Amino acid sequence: MKTVSILVDANRKYNGDVDIPDFDSVSSWLFLEELEREQLLMPIRPSMVVTTHIPRGLLPVKIWKNNKVIHTFRNPKDTAVSLYFYQRDRGFCVGDFEQFLQRFMDGELAYGSWFDKELDWWTHERQNPNVLFMSYEDRLKAPEESTWTLIEFLGLSNLPRDTDFLQDILQRTSFESTKETDGPAINKAFNFQTGNFFRKGHVGDWKNFLTVKQNEEFDKVYCNKMKGSDIPIQFE
Repeated sequence: MKTVSILVDANRKYNGDVDIPDFDSVSSWLFLEELEREQLLMPIRPSMVVTTHIPRGLLPVKIWKNNKVIHTFRNPKDTAVSLYFYQRDRGFCVGDFEQFLQRFMDGELAYGSWFDKELDWWTHERQNPNVLFMSYEDRLKAPEESTWTLIEFLGLSNLPRDTDFLQDILQRTSFESTKETDGPAINKAFNFQTGNFFRKGHVGDWKNFLTVKQNEEFDKVYCNKMKGSDIPIQFE
C-alpha cells in the first residue's frame, strides 16, 4: 500500500496540487481496524488511501461507490507463516506453530477463514471494474508490470510514463528499502516485542516451516475448500 500512497500523492503533485501533506510512511502501513479514535476522526483528504483486513461483507456500502479497491492476496501457506510471526512477535498468545497452523486451517483466527474470505472476494468482485485483484507474488516477481497496472487502474493520468520515474518508485518501495527506512518506526507503532514487521518478503518461505505431514494436510484442506476455484494462487 506504500506504493499506492506514493503514486497517488505523486499524481496530485504533477497535477499542480501544492496542498499535500508530507508523505507519512508509517500511516500508509496502519490498518483501519487498528487506528486510534483520534486518527479515525481526522478529516478525510482527497485521494486518501485506506488499508484494511476487514472481510468484504463487513465493509461500508459506500466503499463501492466512486472508489477504487485493490484486493491483495497471498498464497495461504506463506500467509499462515507470516501471520504466525506477526502475532507472536507482537506479544500475542498464539502457541507453537503447529497449533497456530491448525487454527489457520480451521479458520479460527481474528479475521476468520482465509479460504472463505478469498472465495467471497473472488466470487462477488472479480467482474467489478472498480476492484483490482493483485497477488503478493506478482508484486515481488514482476514489480515493473504490477506498478504500471496500478497506475492504469487508479487512472493516475498525470504521472510520467518514463523509465526513470518507474525506477524511482521501485527503489523507494522495494522490500529492502522499505524495511530499512520504515521498519524501526513501524515496529514501534505496532508494539513489536521481538522480530520485525518486515520479516523476509519471500515467496515459498513456507517450505522452511511446514513439515511434509503438515503440508499434505494443508493441501487436503486447500483442495476441499477451494475446489472449483480459479483464483491464481502461486505457492512458489
